[in-house]
Amino acid sequence: MWRCGTRRRGNNRTHLLYIYEAIHRTLQRLDGKMQVIVMEHADLDAPAFSEHVVERWSYGNDTGLVPSTWMETGTSES
Repeated sequence: MWRCGTRRRGNNRTHLLYIYEAIHRTLQRLDGKMQVIVMEHADLDAPAFSEHVVERWSYGNDTGLVPSTWMETGTSES
């Protein structure tokens, strides 16, 4: 298990998983007394992440965080 202050080699997904595991443990200890909202583009298979995903937002099926109707195509900023 990774602990704050220790160094481990690994890729970014591994390090991100450590963060989610810490959030998961903290929420378990607080027994529902705290809510955490995380917006992240990663999609990890680990239960500490996947069991808590409420919504997967995607522009492919028009459920993006920003509605596609708000987007203008063909414009450029100067």
